[in-house]
Amino acid sequence: MSFQNILVYFSFLIISYIVGSLPFSHWVALFKGCDLRKIGSGNVGATNVYRTLGLKYALIAGFLDAMKGFLPVFIARFFLFANSELFAVLVGFVAMFGHISSPFMKFKGGKGVATGAGAFLGLDPAALSVGFIVWFITLKRTRIMSLASIFGASSILIYEILIGSIYMKVVSLLAFLIILFRHKDNIRRLLRNEELRLK
Repeated sequence: MSFQNILVYFSFLIISYIVGSLPFSHWVALFKGCDLRKIGSGNVGATNVYRTLGLKYALIAGFLDAMKGFLPVFIARFFLFANSELFAVLVGFVAMFGHISSPFMKFKGGKGVATGAGAFLGLDPAALSVGFIVWFITLKRTRIMSLASIFGASSILIYEILIGSIYMKVVSLLAFLIILFRHKDNIRRLLRNEELRLK
C-alpha cells in the first residue's frame, strides 16, 4: 500500500470521526432553547431530548445521530473502499467513538446507541434488524430505554458471534462493551429498581 493510499484511508477515518462527533441531539435541544447537559439525565442523546422536548424532536435527533454512523460506513463500503470490510468496520467504530467523545462537547458525548445502530445498518442490516426487534420488544414491555439499548446491543453481539465475520464479531463486542460502560450509572439504578421509565 502506497503512502498516498494510507493518507486517503487515514483522512477518511478522521472525517468519519468528525461526522460522528457532531452533537446533533445537543444542537436540536439548543435550537429549542434547552441545554441537555443541564436538564433531565444530563445526557446529550435522543432519550434526553424525548424527556425534554417530546417525541417529535427525539425522532429528529435520533435520526441525525444514526445517520452520522450510517453515512460514513455506506460511503466507505459501497463507493470509496468497496473491497475492504475491515475498513468499513473501522469507519463505523470511529464514527461511534466520535459520538461518545466529541471535540465539540469537550470530548464528552452520548452513549453511542443511535450512532452505533446507524453504523450497523451500513455494516450488517440483518444484525441490526434483530437488535431492533429485541430493543423494541424490551422497550414496549418495560418502558426502560437503557435496558432496551443494552438488550438490543447484546442481541447484535450474539447474532454476530453465531454467523458474523471475524471483523463483525470484534466490532460488535467492542460496541456492546462501550454501550455497557456508557450505561454503568443506569445499570446501578436498574439494580436498585430506581431507573426512570419513559412515559
